[in-house]
Amino acid sequence: MNRFSNIAVSLAIVLFMPSCGNGHGESASHEHEEVHEHEMHHEEHDHEGHDHDMHDHESVHDAHDHEGQHSHEGENHKDIIEFSHEKAEAAGLRTETVTPGPFSGVIRVSGEILPAQGDEVTLSATASGIVSFGGTSSKGASQRIVPGVNVREGSTLMWISSREMPEGEQAMKAQAAYEAAAKEYERASSLVESGAISRKAFEQAELAYTNARTEYEAYKGKYSENGVAVKSRISGHVKQCFVSEGDYVSAGQALAVITQNRFLQLRADVPERYYSRIASVSGANFRPSYSSETYSVEALGGRKLSSGRAAAQGSFFIPVTFEFRNAGNIVPGSYADIWLVDSREDNVISVPETALTEEQGVHFVYIRLCEEEYRKQEVRTGRTDGIRREIISGLNAGDEVVTEGVFQVRLASVSGVVPEGHSHNH
Repeated sequence: MNRFSNIAVSLAIVLFMPSCGNGHGESASHEHEEVHEHEMHHEEHDHEGHDHDMHDHESVHDAHDHEGQHSHEGENHKDIIEFSHEKAEAAGLRTETVTPGPFSGVIRVSGEILPAQGDEVTLSATASGIVSFGGTSSKGASQRIVPGVNVREGSTLMWISSREMPEGEQAMKAQAAYEAAAKEYERASSLVESGAISRKAFEQAELAYTNARTEYEAYKGKYSENGVAVKSRISGHVKQCFVSEGDYVSAGQALAVITQNRFLQLRADVPERYYSRIASVSGANFRPSYSSETYSVEALGGRKLSSGRAAAQGSFFIPVTFEFRNAGNIVPGSYADIWLVDSREDNVISVPETALTEEQGVHFVYIRLCEEEYRKQEVRTGRTDGIRREIISGLNAGDEVVTEGVFQVRLASVSGVVPEGHSHNH
């Protein structure tokens, strides 16, 4: 029986030897198993004094064990998805090893993306007249003032010319009016101190001087044969243009908005019922209405600017404002879904939202077993912060989960291809 026991141990080791990759190790194990079983049968048959009834019983038992093991392995292998290294590279496949870590509670709200203060200016008409777009691009070509056009600080965007009076006469008239108003203002300043004129008369002289100076400065250094130049005060791009070629405008009328968009603001509208949690809000994740991508304020170098103390009049929402660097493709003025981050919990298993697929309300991930083999795994999900999703069950620490290229792996699983070397037909 000692020799029989050694053979049985060897057989068990071969049966449970792990295999991965092309599956040839498993085929070899089955062939090795059959050879050992055949040798064991002959050695037992020739063994002196061996009980043949016992031999028959053990042979049936061994066959039963082998058949059971065979069936179990077949059930495991039918769930295996083959996805070659070349296909994984072409799909941009990425994985992440599951590690319990911190996970933040969130308040899901909505809000708006706004331009940051100081990063946006409105250009106004400094004189009355007819608008013409005479600006030029960096290549010298005529430049149309439409949303999205890049402009440099000091560049001329448009001209304003008057039909009633030639530009030269208009400029000289503005200069003369300014000089006269300046003298009258100086005279009124000296007289009001002695009480020779009333305070009201002095204020009228001061207003006339201010208006004359404004009109004169509109021409000073800006006048040309085309009219009064309207120049950009910052470098950036045109966000909005309020006038068209040939429009008549009055002095002070808004013409265009220039924005730099280096920084943007995120205003979250928080329902009043969450007021007690606002103080603990430390960050936010947001997804613009036009995009499927979710951004992190923290990852964009942002910070929390302020939080309201009460709801605005006529509103049931309390504003919480963040500022962040523009990633280059975030459009100010758009609405967004927002996840406000507050409480933090440790030792939580979570995966990126990109790792999850859904079928009839059930969530799945794909686990990489080895370089070219994957398995579809059902999971039960919990909270989300817009970027990651809590996994309540279905994953363990150390599992390697596909986070990018999930769709391609899913297609491979639907094809139903069984990896070569995993067939158990003998």
